[in-house]
Amino acid sequence: MIRSISRNTNTFTLCIVFISFLFISGKSFSQTKIGLSTGVNLTSFSGVSEDNASFSSSPGLILGLSGEFNITKDLKIVFQPGFIQRNGNISYSINFKGDIDSFKTKLNYLNFPLFLKVPALNKVAYFNSGISASYLMSSSLEYTQKDTSDTDLDQVLNSFDFSFIFGVGATVHLSKKIDIDFEARYTQSIVSAGNGESLGTRAIPTRLRYAGFQILTNILYCF
Repeated sequence: MIRSISRNTNTFTLCIVFISFLFISGKSFSQTKIGLSTGVNLTSFSGVSEDNASFSSSPGLILGLSGEFNITKDLKIVFQPGFIQRNGNISYSINFKGDIDSFKTKLNYLNFPLFLKVPALNKVAYFNSGISASYLMSSSLEYTQKDTSDTDLDQVLNSFDFSFIFGVGATVHLSKKIDIDFEARYTQSIVSAGNGESLGTRAIPTRLRYAGFQILTNILYCF
């Protein structure tokens, strides 16, 4: 357990150092955009559950900063550190009458996405892809059909998560200095959500990952 945490910590530290290096080096290129990024996260647990659970998403907040730097004339690197909520619903069939025992999960992460952005259609549209490293700040599970207090899930979830990102968007030039991006993004975790520890409940099946869509708006100042 301790070795696993140590490996995850070292991997996360190296990732942040690498991201910071790219963020700083990007300032040497001609065009820079700095601003705010906000949106709605619709990701949920995905995977095969041994208990025949069903999963659905619940809207969560995305809020952070956005930095965009030219690598070449037509290729940009984007770094968007911020806060992200991963909310979802988990349901189980618990008897032959079809009753459902349901739960709501509320997960709060610090998120560090880094991706490449490729303009298209005369720079009105764009495509992007990259990776994201996330750190779990807090978590809770709420029973939807029982009058009980929320349960802390930190002990059964991995503290760090890594995801692939794929997106498409459009840029609106409000003025010479202000751009607004509207973006739809798909993200898929490559790390299991659970760490193998037992909470004494089947609310969080093992071998699950996060997957789903995000809708974002980026308000950028052009230097």
